Amino acid sequence: MNSLLARSAIALSILIGSLWAAPKADAAEEWPTRPITLVVKYSAGGGTDLILRTVAKAIEQELGTSIRVTNMTGGVGAIAAQHVYDQPADGYTWLGFGNYLKHFRAMGLADLAGWRDFETFLVGNSLGSWSVSSQSEIGSFEEFVEEARNNPGKLRVATDGKGGLWHEVMSLLAATLDLDVNIVTYDGGAPATLAVLQNEVDVVVSGLHEHIEFIKAGKLRNLAHFADEDLEVPGVGTLPSVTNFVPEFAELAPFGSMYGIGLRRGTPAPILTKLRAAIETALENPEFKQMLDDRFLRPAYLYGEESDQRAARLEVLAANLFDDLEIAERSPEELGLPTAEEFDGWWPPADYQPTAVE
Repeated sequence: MNSLLARSAIALSILIGSLWAAPKADAAEEWPTRPITLVVKYSAGGGTDLILRTVAKAIEQELGTSIRVTNMTGGVGAIAAQHVYDQPADGYTWLGFGNYLKHFRAMGLADLAGWRDFETFLVGNSLGSWSVSSQSEIGSFEEFVEEARNNPGKLRVATDGKGGLWHEVMSLLAATLDLDVNIVTYDGGAPATLAVLQNEVDVVVSGLHEHIEFIKAGKLRNLAHFADEDLEVPGVGTLPSVTNFVPEFAELAPFGSMYGIGLRRGTPAPILTKLRAAIETALENPEFKQMLDDRFLRPAYLYGEESDQRAARLEVLAANLFDDLEIAERSPEELGLPTAEEFDGWWPPADYQPTAVE
């Protein structure tokens, strides 16, 4: 009798298990059947928000469902990333990211890595930019450097949060030219740009796309940008590349933020495959392409292991840079990361789980 009961219990458990498993498989094949939430990790109006809202609108047309965009700031994006990671891996909660979360672990913000914990789709790039209010007495990049050297620690420079890309760009410039400036951090490039317009700071370092409309309107004066050559802007004139003033930056240019969509690792392959096809079509959307052109943003597309490798390389570069600048909370060694020179031999690490994107 006990043996019969045991066999019956096993059979029942198998049946129940199959009943639970079937809807999950069906759900992945039928996805999406309800609205999707895209959580952008920076404030509304910034570069991450702008490019991801625009591409989300185009993706909606391909998937046939609505995508609700919400902004969740704090922790230089770590709060939003952790929130998305804590949701089910069912394809209904996406992260709108910048720069593959490359600074999270080194700066002690979250134990999350873009290449390890998310499936990522890169959709565009931007260019870094240094600008001042049109009312500023600083008239050029050379005058900015001279002012910083003549008044150590007094020049106020707005960037995004500590460890964010624009903070990294300014820290790199300060280290290269041996400048002592007062870096003031904000929740993204948009509020940092607003700060210089409101005379809270003297200079802003963020994305050219966040400056360009104010430059055209005569409210901002561009000192330099991180393209590899000068840019011509109709009605404004020539915007100079920073490489004209800092030759060491030539090997880095063009340099700026990388924007994309991330889903929690473990999202079923059928969902990722359908999303990949939708993104590829959305990137050809005329409205999206026009927005890129108007804001001096650049198209970029990566997914799968190629995207993971880019994310890992960026984390390695950032972790080593922050360690050299003595602003890191955790060293590359603590994180199990190699030096930049050792990266090609290290990738993929032994514990790397291949992407599920087909």
